[in-house]
Amino acid sequence: MAPAGEFDAGDLGGIPEVAFECRDRNRLTLSENVDDANERARQKKARYGATVMKRRGRGAKDAYVAMDLDTFVRLLQELLK
Repeated sequence: MAPAGEFDAGDLGGIPEVAFECRDRNRLTLSENVDDANERARQKKARYGATVMKRRGRGAKDAYVAMDLDTFVRLLQELLK
C-alpha cells in the first residue's frame, strides 16, 4: 500500500518529475482530484501533478488524465525547449 499523508508521493512511480493520483470511483470529482495530484507533487518535489481517473465500465486505456492549466503550460514549455 502506498504511504499516506505527508509521505504520500502519488499512486504511480517510475517518473520522478510527475506525481500521479489515480482514482476509480463512481463519481469523478475533477477539482478535488487535480488538487490532490498537485499536493502529491509538492510532497514528492515533482514538477508536475496529474490525476488519472478511470471511467466506470471501461478499461484503464480509456481513463482520463487531467491537470490544471498552470501545470499543463509548464509541461508544454518544457517539451518545447
